[in-house]
Amino acid sequence: MSFPTILRAFVLVWIALGAGAAIARDKQIGLCLANSDSPYGQAVYSSVKDEATRLNFKLSTSDAQSSAAKQLTDVESLISQGSDVIILEPVDADALLPAIDKVQAEGIPVILIQRNIDVANRPAHLVPFVGPDPTNDGKRAAEWLSKNAEGRTNTIVLLDSNDDGKQSLKEGFKTSLSSIPAFKILDSIEINSAGADMSGAVSPASSDPEVIFAQSRDIAMGAIQALGSRGRSSVWVMFNDEGTDYGPKVFEVVSKLLAGQPAPEISAVDGHLVIFDGEHFQCAAPTECTCKSDNTCNKNCCNP
Repeated sequence: MSFPTILRAFVLVWIALGAGAAIARDKQIGLCLANSDSPYGQAVYSSVKDEATRLNFKLSTSDAQSSAAKQLTDVESLISQGSDVIILEPVDADALLPAIDKVQAEGIPVILIQRNIDVANRPAHLVPFVGPDPTNDGKRAAEWLSKNAEGRTNTIVLLDSNDDGKQSLKEGFKTSLSSIPAFKILDSIEINSAGADMSGAVSPASSDPEVIFAQSRDIAMGAIQALGSRGRSSVWVMFNDEGTDYGPKVFEVVSKLLAGQPAPEISAVDGHLVIFDGEHFQCAAPTECTCKSDNTCNKNCCNP
């Protein structure tokens, strides 16, 4: 092959690659958030926005303001704007099924984040999900407790009655602890996390817990307050603080979908296991440190 031929081939490849990069930069990504006003929503939005900027994607954002009805309208708007992929953080995942159907009917790939569709509805509405993995969160908490319990064996589990992941979390925790005969799960109690009275939950008449595993930060804080009012500061409280670094995982899935490649059904965004020992908050996994308050722990340890 002559040098001019080789040079011509090189130039054609270079042009093709450049054109491919330009196409990638022209892609419009629609992000439909449930509520961007909350600290958690702001952190998720920042992570996705920063990654979109880094990868040169155009990002259009809407905020449902915790309204499932508004979110349906937001999705229609993102479709009309010509989104190539739509990322949805559902206010109510199951209520959003008609909108998901409409997006898919338009041939637009859709990704759910933070809140997934109920298991019973997944076969007909199978879309990639990026967010917490409750089963793994439960297993991680049980594994940490089995190695660090310091003789504490009686445990109760406090679950969020409004969260579809509650059973997966409980099963992950229960399955991992069941292999250790000394540990006992005395009870599992479902609580409405919105300002519920935890007095009876943290000290049920039928049990005397030494460890409480709470599904969320809100439930854990309520349990800690209730324990303090009852003078039971020796009871440990564990909870999983959900991760917010969604950007990298989300755009891994986006890139696969735009390339016509299969995307994983679930891409887990790991949170942080936090333990309150009656005096300090300890971030146990994936990083370890001890802090004076939950806010300090979250800022300086869990999310350095």
